[in-house]
Amino acid sequence: MAWNQFFEKYDFLLTPMLAIQPFAVLKNMPDGPDGQSNRQWSPYSSVFNLTRHPAITVPCGIGRERLPIGLQLVSGYFKDAALLRLAAHYAQANPITFPRLP
Repeated sequence: MAWNQFFEKYDFLLTPMLAIQPFAVLKNMPDGPDGQSNRQWSPYSSVFNLTRHPAITVPCGIGRERLPIGLQLVSGYFKDAALLRLAAHYAQANPITFPRLP
């Protein structure tokens, strides 16, 4: 499997969590630029649901709608503890002040 070969060479993979900004509550899918449902809004996380590689998301910023943006961290099989340590170090080194929402 290609991902196993990747993780033989690299300890971690960092990706965006989503391909878009957060969208309205109670919507199943966001609207695309053409006004139709955007079915490609989550291309990054589903891969690791299928391969079963450990993955975690940490907040890495605040978007224009004042909602958090996620950074996905992924590791090889049985590297869960190292992945949790990386997530904790990242969160500690990059604290996010979440805005008060109405």
